[in-house]
Amino acid sequence: MQKHLILLLILCFSLANSQIKQSKAKFDFACFPISKDSFSLELYFQVSSKDIKYYPIENQKYKAILDFEFIILNLKDSTSEKINWKFETLNNIESLNKDLQVIGIKKFKLLSNVNYRFDLVMQNDSTNLYNSSFNVNKRVDLNSKVYLSDIEFAHLIREENQSNSNQFLDIYKKNGFIILPNSTAEMYGNDIDINLYFEINDLDTNSNKYNLKYEILNGINKSLNSFEFELTKSSKHKTFEVRTIPLFDLTTGIYNLKNTVYFNNSLDSVLIFKKFYYLNPQTTPKLEANFRESQAFEESLFTSYSDNKINLEFEMTKPILTEFEIDEFSRLSTLKAKQRALFRFWKFRDSDTSTAKNEMYIEYHQRLEYIDNQFTYGRKNEAYKTDRGRIILKYGMPTQRNRYTSTSEKVACEEWFFDATNGGIYFYFVDRSGNNLFELVHSNAKNEPRDFNWVQNYNPNIDTDSSSRFKDPNDFKK
Repeated sequence: MQKHLILLLILCFSLANSQIKQSKAKFDFACFPISKDSFSLELYFQVSSKDIKYYPIENQKYKAILDFEFIILNLKDSTSEKINWKFETLNNIESLNKDLQVIGIKKFKLLSNVNYRFDLVMQNDSTNLYNSSFNVNKRVDLNSKVYLSDIEFAHLIREENQSNSNQFLDIYKKNGFIILPNSTAEMYGNDIDINLYFEINDLDTNSNKYNLKYEILNGINKSLNSFEFELTKSSKHKTFEVRTIPLFDLTTGIYNLKNTVYFNNSLDSVLIFKKFYYLNPQTTPKLEANFRESQAFEESLFTSYSDNKINLEFEMTKPILTEFEIDEFSRLSTLKAKQRALFRFWKFRDSDTSTAKNEMYIEYHQRLEYIDNQFTYGRKNEAYKTDRGRIILKYGMPTQRNRYTSTSEKVACEEWFFDATNGGIYFYFVDRSGNNLFELVHSNAKNEPRDFNWVQNYNPNIDTDSSSRFKDPNDFKK
């Protein structure tokens, strides 16, 4: 069992809770190569202490236990491993009612160039805090002279010394630093930096210097800021990078951090990306286009929308909006502000801002028209509220759609498959009531309903004998 003292972390790092978005559990991961054949997967999690139930133990101390279940499926040979893990967090009576953050790490050793699927469940006192899955595949090009780890974002990074030497901090230590991971990839404020850590493994021991370039890219991959450094190898085969990147002059939005390592006199390079979300309350988003935002906004159709129309447009757009954008819109009170916000949401997703035409907006409304013709139930033009409608709005048209009619004993169901998303994702819908209102009951996609017993629970008219995708990963033989 991993023990964790939440109050000690808060005091040691002076972590301001105002910088962390309050929500349920958040997860992220990063892969760190061990050799050309294996890597370490670090899984980071963060949850508010207010979402955890503590029990008194002794001396005005309180304890809570987070229960984790990991199912790791090797998609290459269909073997699986189930791991149960407990993470213990301690608190005291003075901080019991405060909204603090519990932050932890779990590490796994895996093989390179193998596809894995992780299914995980996080509970506290039998209450689900998180339930999701993700795919992992750390590719190593054996012809490359160097290979990189993923980027680990951090709330805070401190050099290890006597003042912060404590057994509770051991899980956060790397190469002489204590790194408190930021599993949300969310940055807040008008004067903030990105703290990051990553590693470079060197297959060419004759080289001892690298040129490193960081770039911050916007939603259309245009470089906004860049920073260059020269690195010297930390050891014979590896160097690591601890860096703080300023986020000056950025507006609220989604960005990518691009990290390029040049070597051999800059003739060769390798690069990695990491997405992050930035909320700057002091500035408004800027339009990356060849014309001024005010002019583009005033000429857009959004200015003609009434209050009811703009709220409806927002509800129909929700499936593809980020948490930041939904939260930002919910705080607006005037019609003009809502019109401008939706204009910015769509302009941020425009693949070519040099024209007034927004291809993504047009495609999305074509999806709305399609689902209204196919899935409307009850009131007209409300197909976006149905499960099948939402999935098409979010993911587009499925690569394959299998439909199974009902029988006297079994209910109708549909099976959808998307081959270009996260290595292949499935969705299963059942018509429980027989009125053509299909409900999503199971999927392997992140943040979607997951029920490995859906066939037993709903009795659909579908043949599951020949397909391993219908099975619980526990059923795979090792």
